[in-house]
Amino acid sequence: MLKCPEKTYIYTELPSGDLFCISCDYPCELCTGRNNCSQCATDFYRNVEENWSEGECLSRCPEGKYPDSDSGICKSCDVSCSNCYGPTSRHCRECSIEYSKDQEGRCIRKQCSEGTHVANIDNMLICLPCDHRCLRCSDLESCIECKDGYLLVEEEGKKICKTCGEINSGYYTDDNNNCKGINWVI
Repeated sequence: MLKCPEKTYIYTELPSGDLFCISCDYPCELCTGRNNCSQCATDFYRNVEENWSEGECLSRCPEGKYPDSDSGICKSCDVSCSNCYGPTSRHCRECSIEYSKDQEGRCIRKQCSEGTHVANIDNMLICLPCDHRCLRCSDLESCIECKDGYLLVEEEGKKICKTCGEINSGYYTDDNNNCKGINWVI
């Protein structure tokens, strides 16, 4: 079995099946293959996928990750951050959707009252009213829960609130929010 010296890896992709050692690409210090770095040069960080120990060495971590100098790995930002320089909500450069910075500089989830939804207007999170039929909504056109007298239906990929009569002609919504047919007398 071929054993390669440090800073090289066994190359196995030859049609002949021959094995030989190839140097790790800079900035990899130790590697098991091309861009499979287990240790990076100084001032570089391993960008590893979850549950992997090896990855590509980068001088800057990609968006959504920060450089952890203790481990030498690009680690994922807190869920509240879309871009960060450290592990907590206090280390956000930018907040994720539905989060905004409080007075202490932390990204916190924007909470809106019943009948309103979070909207991002010019990078500011504000609460805007839902459609008048919605009790709760995710945006102006997508209801989560309806006010009394309305039923939640899906139309064209959106959930909206309608009266029973709007859904089926000849029907109405009773006091218990149930659809009832009208008994016509001739």
